[in-house]
Amino acid sequence: MLLLPHPLTNRPLVSAARTLRSLPMLLSTLFLLAACGTTRPAAAPPDTSARPNPSSRPTATASAASDPLLADVTRFRPAVKAAPPMSTGAPANPASRSDVTDRANQQLDALATAGRAVKTAAGFRILAYTGPSRDDAMRIRTAVIRRDPTEKDYLLYEQPTFRLKIGDYFTRLEAEQALARWRDVIPQGLIVAEQVNVR
Repeated sequence: MLLLPHPLTNRPLVSAARTLRSLPMLLSTLFLLAACGTTRPAAAPPDTSARPNPSSRPTATASAASDPLLADVTRFRPAVKAAPPMSTGAPANPASRSDVTDRANQQLDALATAGRAVKTAAGFRILAYTGPSRDDAMRIRTAVIRRDPTEKDYLLYEQPTFRLKIGDYFTRLEAEQALARWRDVIPQGLIVAEQVNVR
């Protein structure tokens, strides 16, 4: 600790350092006393030994006059208007309901027409064969058709490769389940993502 000499007495300022250390405690005590001095003293607890007389009870207006904290505060309360009663019958303006229904029906019809125009969607197919031999591709295709004639198959030829794809599946899970059913016919089948036919 560095002790500086007092300019007049040439003695160290030890007492000033002690005062500075105790200053926060002194200030907090003063604030606490000031806060206690501004609050009202607690009222004496009511006497509960005797039964109170209902006619001697103080009224709210009498206590409000004696205590400024209990004064009438209704002038500070916001005025709230009561909501109009809800009617359970028909709407007030039936023409507006009909207009909304007509517009909604027109939009739904437009969506349905657009939906009918959609022919393909993103989905999955099983790639059953890829190679140069047309005979192998036709052999696998025949085995698939014999087992399930409703299953769609697509034989594509891009020189020099034949590709046989089976099914139109919208989710990978459907394609994996179908591949598990066909595993004995298509031992090397793969699932590929591509546009599939909707109808």
